[in-house]
Amino acid sequence: TGVQTCALPIFKHNGIAQSVEEFTPGIVGLAVPVLTEAGEPIAAINVAMPAVRYDEQSRAKALDALNNAKAILNKWLA
Repeated sequence: TGVQTCALPIFKHNGIAQSVEEFTPGIVGLAVPVLTEAGEPIAAINVAMPAVRYDEQSRAKALDALNNAKAILNKWLA
């Protein structure tokens, strides 16, 4: 879809995609890709939160949770 196509260059650049009220007012979304062993994207894991609660601390916590979930999926897919 268009959203996946737009996010892929961002994933490749820094490993995350972020949307700050771009699609839904008042909502922030963060996502990390799930890759095959060859580095090809097969899925993404995301979280959404109210923009009023979004700060560096909540971002760090969300990214930590996303990366932990990604690691679990990578082990399961291996």
